[in-house]
Amino acid sequence: LEFSSVNRSNIYSNIVQNRGFGGDIFSESFVEVVVDTFTVMQPTGFHASPLENFTFDILNDAFQQVSADLFVSPDGDNANDGLTPETPLKTIYNAMSIIIADVTNALTIHLANGIYSQSTNGEIFPIQFGDYISLVGESENGVILDAEGVNKVMVCSNVSNPAISNLTITGGVSIPYNIGTGGLLVENSNTTLENVTITGNTSFRGGGIYFLDGEGIFTNVTITGNTSTSGGGGIYFDNSTASFEYVTISNNSTNFSGGGIYSYGSSLELSLENRCNIYSNNVSNTGSGADIYSNSLLEVVVDTFTVLNPTEYHASPLQNFTFDILNSINEQINADIYVSPNGDN
Repeated sequence: LEFSSVNRSNIYSNIVQNRGFGGDIFSESFVEVVVDTFTVMQPTGFHASPLENFTFDILNDAFQQVSADLFVSPDGDNANDGLTPETPLKTIYNAMSIIIADVTNALTIHLANGIYSQSTNGEIFPIQFGDYISLVGESENGVILDAEGVNKVMVCSNVSNPAISNLTITGGVSIPYNIGTGGLLVENSNTTLENVTITGNTSFRGGGIYFLDGEGIFTNVTITGNTSTSGGGGIYFDNSTASFEYVTISNNSTNFSGGGIYSYGSSLELSLENRCNIYSNNVSNTGSGADIYSNSLLEVVVDTFTVLNPTEYHASPLQNFTFDILNSINEQINADIYVSPNGDN
């Protein structure tokens, strides 16, 4: 691509609607971007991807960047500066577009209570993270990020130290056979989640969360009521590592394996002191491991599991697991059982 330095072009305010970065421009080869107006004066991976493939000669910006914490509210205005709770921006997308953080200046986007969706505040999904940015809600149950069934909710792709806390992720979907998740996609990133609820999302894989080549730290996270068609109704881990404290994974479902958790080539650590709960997840169709599937050895240390003595129905392949369970949701029975459509569970 050749950009004229005499009769300059303009590239700004473009959007990526699925996964990845490069809202304004993507190129696998080197490009000298020479323009009159670009979205910002100092593009990040949010605007141009992969960033190392570009040089920039920009005369004007459509939006002024900010190297400071930003505040967002569904009742805000994207014409505000976003620098105080009294002058919040309206959308998380706009905040992510203008904030500029780095390893020496990690920044936070603060979210006021309210519903963030296309119908309420014009939010654009998925929400794309930049490097060294934390997204912090006012309260876990008060800040609702709702994709309303039109896209996945959030993406952390090839970014450093993104952190998410005090909010709910819901209403996300992914295109069948596209890379997974309806809720949160973590790809080649080290991501921290604390005081987060992930519920009511659906996808091909990893209904609530899909981790690909990622690292995760989960503290006080609830993953419930998510669905997938091909593994990991709650979470799908692929070549990833994660640690869990006070995490509850329940009532998720999939058509394949791992209604709660699907782990492939991954290492998961469940805290002995701050125990988690994994129960009442479901597999239909051809799958097994209603609560958890892992193709490698996994020590399941929990406060509450579906049963005290898991079988292949609950964890598959059973020989890949050891269990340390304090409590169960269901009492197991060593006897014949009778079932009727007129019965009661």
